[in-house]
This record gives sequence, structure tokens and C-alpha cells, in this order.
Amino acid sequence: MKASTSSASTSNPAPSLGWAVTAYDKPCANALVGKVPGSTYLLAALNGAAYHCGQGGPWPWAGIPEGNRPDLLWGIEIDDPGVKVGTFTDYQIENTTRMVAALWEVFGWTDPRSIATHKCWTDGCHGGNTRPSPNLGRKNDTIDGAWREWPGSDTPAPYNAPWWRERVLERLSTGPALWDGTIPSRSAVMRVHPEKGDRPGDANLAAWRVKARLADLGYVDPGKVPASKRAPYPVAGLKAYREAQGWPGDGFSERVQARLFGKVKP
Repeated sequence: MKASTSSASTSNPAPSLGWAVTAYDKPCANALVGKVPGSTYLLAALNGAAYHCGQGGPWPWAGIPEGNRPDLLWGIEIDDPGVKVGTFTDYQIENTTRMVAALWEVFGWTDPRSIATHKCWTDGCHGGNTRPSPNLGRKNDTIDGAWREWPGSDTPAPYNAPWWRERVLERLSTGPALWDGTIPSRSAVMRVHPEKGDRPGDANLAAWRVKARLADLGYVDPGKVPASKRAPYPVAGLKAYREAQGWPGDGFSERVQARLFGKVKP
């Protein structure tokens, strides 16, 4: 994981996208995490199909030799200038955490050192190496919290490897997604629509399922999903989701339902 280019700004949710796919002969990394929902991009799905992560290593504990090893590493660029702490958005932190947690589960990782920043590879810090990497100092432009020299502090500080590991492991320990797996019918959801419902402004299980699914996807704060499994129509969450798809409005239409749940259920 690393911050992207100095061209990143708050005026564009993914200002580094063009650079990410054209700066080298192949994408700079496997994924780019923009600043708002809908601005995360898969740039290269196959190992070795991205430039990431440049010269670094070795990582003896993982059996990865020194060099540029995109065949053995998955790279995530976070679209931000990367010059100071505090400029990553909440969405970037949450979505990066979710992505790494998913990779952990898919690949069956068991060692927290699998969750690393760019400096862990280039400098050998935070468990990457038992000695300074031959490439020490090559990426001193990358934010990595409180440490400045190899091997780095194990204390979590904003954006350093222990900080990300703490968040990913916490995410993995929280259990399954909020959504209970049942697809809500559109008619049940619309019963509590604030303008069109049979009981506008009321709360029910169907609307809760939509809200829970939106929370799992990063469009609703998980802390705002009621434990009672009853919720009012999630106007703000659906509006944000629709806008991310390029579909203005806040309605729970057939295509919204199909995109959210994979199936249409009247």
C-alpha cells in the first residue's frame, strides 16, 4: 500500500487514474483507491500485470527474493499526494482495509507481515527484513507514520504498517458482513419510502437489509445500522450508491436491486 502522486487533489475523486495506467508500460499497481465511493479501480487483476512495487526486498520470511516482484506482490495505490498525515479520506481508509482483509481471506494469509506498506518492501522495515534492505531510503516520499529509519517502530502510527495491520485484523475479527444474506423485495422496501410508502417514515426489516448491504459496500456508516434489524428507508445511502453508478436519484429500482443483491425480487 502506498500514496499516489503529487497530482492528487480534493477536486477530483481519482485524479491519479490517468497517471496510474499510462506512467509505465503497464499499470502502476493492481488497484487504485479514490477518495469517495465509486472511485476505486481494479487496474491489473493478474500477478505480474502491474509495475508494482519496484526494486525492494528481499523478504526472507515470505520466500520473496530481492528485485521487482509484481508476480508475488499485490499493490494498492491510495490516491493522495502522500506528503502529510490526515489527508486520506475515511472512505480510503475503510475501503483499503476491506480490500486487504478480502485478500487475506482469499489467499489464506496467516502472517501479519503480509500486510505491508511500500517502505516495508523498499526499506525492509516493520518485519520485512532482518537487515536494512539494499534499497533503503528509496521511497522516503511515502508517508509511513512515526518512524524515519529502518527497522521502524512496532507502535501503530497513522499509515505505517502496524497501523494498517491493526485495522485489517480488527476487520477480520468482526465476523460476517452486516447484511444477513436475504434479498429484500422492492415492494417491502418501498413501504417505508418517505414519500411513496404505505407507511412513509416507518422502519422495517427489508429497508434494514438494504441499509446493511450499503454499509458492507462502504456507502453507509456501519455504526448507523440498527441492531434491531429494522430501519427506515436509507435515502442518503441509496443516493450515494446511485450517484456512484451514474444513476441520479435515491430510488430502489430494479437495476439498483440487481446491482446491490445480484437478483431482482419484486
